[in-house]
Amino acid sequence: SNGHRGPDHVFYFTLRDATNFGNQEHFGLISTCNDLACKIKTPDYIEPEVLKKYGWLNVVFAGIGVIVIASTLVCVLCKQIIHKQGLRRLATETDSDSYSDSSQ
Repeated sequence: SNGHRGPDHVFYFTLRDATNFGNQEHFGLISTCNDLACKIKTPDYIEPEVLKKYGWLNVVFAGIGVIVIASTLVCVLCKQIIHKQGLRRLATETDSDSYSDSSQ
């Protein structure tokens, strides 16, 4: 509209380099998740110290993730154990009731 033509082709790329169909594509702004600086920069660019100072956060977030997953597994296992014990108790009570009914 407005006298401007739309683009002939549009390409979409991710933040990181990627492997697609076995071929490495280097179109991302960073090579890996561990990179602190973007690939697009001037030759005299110096990355901010704050990025280097908080590298330990990756370890903290990974630790939190492990704790959350482990806690979830423990809760699920405990729930299954409690459910099985309840079923056993119910079966035992049902057997006791039917035994007492037949003995009368």
